[in-house]
Amino acid sequence: MIDEADYIALKKMSTNMKNVLEDLNTTEKTRGRASDEIRAVRDSIYLGASGTPNKEVDEEEEPKVRPKGRILKLLGLPRSTGVRILNSVGEKRYLIRTGQALGDFRMIAKRHGFYSKVPPAGRLVIQKWVRNYHLVVYSPNNRDALKVKVVDEVNGGFKTELKNKIILTCSVRELFNDLYKPGIGLVGPNVEFSVIDPCGERLVSDTVFRTLLPQELRPASQAHKESCCCYLCVLASNYQSAKSRFSLPVKKKLELESNRYELMEGVLSRNVTRDKALALTRLFTYTQEAFKDGQPVHPRPKDFVYTLQCEEPASLAGTGITKLDCALGICPRCPKFKLPKAEDGNEDLIRWHDFKRLPTCTKCGALREGTITCYKCPTRFKNKKQFGNIRTKLHLCFDEKPFSSGFLPLYKDLFKKYKYHRWKFLVLGKTRTVDMKIESLQVGDVALQHDFTEAHTIVHNKEVSVC
Repeated sequence: MIDEADYIALKKMSTNMKNVLEDLNTTEKTRGRASDEIRAVRDSIYLGASGTPNKEVDEEEEPKVRPKGRILKLLGLPRSTGVRILNSVGEKRYLIRTGQALGDFRMIAKRHGFYSKVPPAGRLVIQKWVRNYHLVVYSPNNRDALKVKVVDEVNGGFKTELKNKIILTCSVRELFNDLYKPGIGLVGPNVEFSVIDPCGERLVSDTVFRTLLPQELRPASQAHKESCCCYLCVLASNYQSAKSRFSLPVKKKLELESNRYELMEGVLSRNVTRDKALALTRLFTYTQEAFKDGQPVHPRPKDFVYTLQCEEPASLAGTGITKLDCALGICPRCPKFKLPKAEDGNEDLIRWHDFKRLPTCTKCGALREGTITCYKCPTRFKNKKQFGNIRTKLHLCFDEKPFSSGFLPLYKDLFKKYKYHRWKFLVLGKTRTVDMKIESLQVGDVALQHDFTEAHTIVHNKEVSVC
């Protein structure tokens, strides 16, 4: 019979061992495996818990461990996984006990994975190529932001950064195939890092390429397929968001004006009573014109565009696609632009984000207006040959102007362009377009369709998809 104190101590030790293994096997790295230090601690626990195989075996046979169910239960391992692990560590224990291996139970062999073929500098070049690929675009939605882990060059280790989501508008297979195309991919003598070794073999396989993709890269969703990623759509979203936010302080100002009369005591004069009625009328009228269910009536650009055009034809109901004359702004029956009376002539400041052309350094990014040479490069680089070049690029910047005289004319001109632009990408978008060649087929006709996602299979297996 085992002593009760020994049994409690044994039970506590097994519980602690199980908790340690659980912590060691838990990792936040979804694209990697455990480090060598973690593997050394974990394997030492397995070595201590496993038994030494029988020494009296034939030399041709490999020593094996027969794990008992009690050991697996104490370690919290499944049956199949526990048999595989204890067989592996049991062989190592046998070699150590017989003097055929070094007598260090924590010594492990360094694991050489597939990352050894692609150096860190090469991974950065591949990620840069993916970000600059012509079918990879930055998401125009403000909410499309992701927290990713990046290397902290100042303090060491890793830090979390908020990055804008980048959208892949093609398949990963097509992206991988273009990586090895001359003139497009990283092939040839003039590239920073070649994905083909001197022997002509590929360094990056399809599986490795998927692990090297930027963390903020995401496939295009249905919402992205129905929208556009150009700067005009971003501007329309920013302008309409600023217009909706501007209506809140206007309403608050009218509420304070009407509440001022409610605090007056006694009998009010005729002029004060008239002013009170006018204040309540202005507040009620503005609430009906600019708000719906307590929220701005046009929260999105498309909601405002619907008020500037005729209704859709019956065959296109619910699509947002109207007649071409309505989209061009030449239809005489389209509603006119209406501004609430409380906002007419309002010169309060309104703030929004707009695109501006700024001098941009290829190494340091956007610079102040009127800059000819980069003032950041001398503080970062000692050699002048490392300084960046100055280019002029569009950047999203903060702007502030009076509402009626500064913002409103820009707002009207923008939505004249956006109304036609939205009609165009709805008509030409992938969601509602059809293949006219397929639609025009007659009975007895045959059409061949080559899908780019099957390009690899077609090349090697000589297959063709038949519609």
